[in-house]
Amino acid sequence: MGIMTNEMDAGSARLLYWKSVKFAVRMTDHTQQETMTVRLFSGSITGKNCKMLRLWVSDPSDTRCLHALDFSEADFAGLKSQQGILVTFDDFPANLASLFDRCIVAAANEDPPLFKACICLREDLSGVVLQVVEVSEFKLLAHLELVLQPVSSTIACEYLTFRTAELVTSQKALMQKLEDSQADCEKLALELTETKDTCTVLESAITQASSDSAEAATLLRSELLQEKADELTAQRLALSTEYDTLRQKLDDQLQRSHAKHADVLAEAKQLTSEKLSLLAQVEDLQKGLQSVRTEHSAAISLHSQLKESNDKLTRQCGDLKSALACTTADVTAHETKNAEHVETIKSQNTMITSVEEAKESLAAQLEECGRKLDVAESRLAEVTAAEGRSGQMLARLSAELRVAREHSRHQAAMISELQEQLNVQVAHVNELKSAEAAVKRAVEEKSFESNALQEQVNDLQCKLTAAHESLNGNDQMIRWLNCQLNEAQAGTVLSRHHCSGPNTDGTRSEEAGRAVADLKVSIAKTPGRQPVYRSRLAQMLSQGSHS
Repeated sequence: MGIMTNEMDAGSARLLYWKSVKFAVRMTDHTQQETMTVRLFSGSITGKNCKMLRLWVSDPSDTRCLHALDFSEADFAGLKSQQGILVTFDDFPANLASLFDRCIVAAANEDPPLFKACICLREDLSGVVLQVVEVSEFKLLAHLELVLQPVSSTIACEYLTFRTAELVTSQKALMQKLEDSQADCEKLALELTETKDTCTVLESAITQASSDSAEAATLLRSELLQEKADELTAQRLALSTEYDTLRQKLDDQLQRSHAKHADVLAEAKQLTSEKLSLLAQVEDLQKGLQSVRTEHSAAISLHSQLKESNDKLTRQCGDLKSALACTTADVTAHETKNAEHVETIKSQNTMITSVEEAKESLAAQLEECGRKLDVAESRLAEVTAAEGRSGQMLARLSAELRVAREHSRHQAAMISELQEQLNVQVAHVNELKSAEAAVKRAVEEKSFESNALQEQVNDLQCKLTAAHESLNGNDQMIRWLNCQLNEAQAGTVLSRHHCSGPNTDGTRSEEAGRAVADLKVSIAKTPGRQPVYRSRLAQMLSQGSHS
């Protein structure tokens, strides 16, 4: 965009924007930060009904540094198509001002700023380029790019004329402020003179009023002192009378307090002796409880031993029962075998009987059957051999039967011995069970006695605690009475210096002791009303201490 040959009509020129903006000026070898003034004007072309805008970027410290740009609606149309601007020519000045404001805010509040204005030289050195860019993580995003051409003499003259007019206007404003300040100074000087005169008059009036007030204060002070002296005299007489009365009451209370103190000391001694006796009883009970606990531990150990022996005997009984079962099975087997042997012997006896019958028949037939003698003899010999074998078998079976019978008797003897041992063990177990039951009963009795003793000990401890509390309360009461008596005696000693004679003090002390003794008797008789009596005694002693 080049320099326009048309000029802006001075009468239609209107300033739209005028602020200082920080620019990043990029040189060939470095970049520096400079603050420049941005001015934006709107108006119309001279001799034409056409709108135009003028942008000036100048250095306020150097009037020779000026960058300018004039463009009309037609120039803005080309700029809009080149850079993709979305706003119209009428809205462009406001949006351009908004971009410069965002640069100002970012430079003041952000480090590094996200929006910034840049000025850099063109590559052909024909001018400079003004850019408004947004910094992102990827690249610099240019929102606007304007090419500022070197200014002509006409624009330079207009700029200088504008700056001169600004300076003249500011000078006139400063001169007006100076004149206003001088007028204000003259008015303040007149007011100061009037104030000084007023202060002089007030000082004289204050001096006169101070002298009058001093005289009145002197008279009033003398009158007040006289009235105060009269009041003090009357109060001194009243206090003297009241002092005598209170001293009399204090002497009476002191006598009662002495008597009360003696009673309290006696009661404390009695309580101490009772406490010692209770402590002795508690020690005896603790010893008895320790012995009971020792017996209880011995009974528990005996019970555990009896339980172990009982378990051992139970296991032995089980073993004996298993052995008895095995023996019974063996006896049953031997009886079965003996029955079989008896059956065999019976069969052999039957056979022998049949053989004898055959022998008799043969002997009878021997005479009748001679022819068959050889056969009969041979048969007889066979029968004799068979009889011998049968006799041997019978003898062997008889021997086995005797052995079986002896084994059975031996097993029966063993069974009877085991039965006797089992009976003895059962009797011993029954005795152990009875002993265990007796031990349990003894342990229960000891536990019951121990619980009873523990309850007695707890009751005695409660009584001992109550006695301790009572002793502590009595000790506190005694200490408090001692303190009150000491204070009262100190007050009595002081009062005796103002008293007329010793007989009166002695009488008052005796009356005070009697009063304290009566109050102590009331406290002992009615424990529930001790707080009331104590408060009454405290009130009496406090009145005595005040007197």
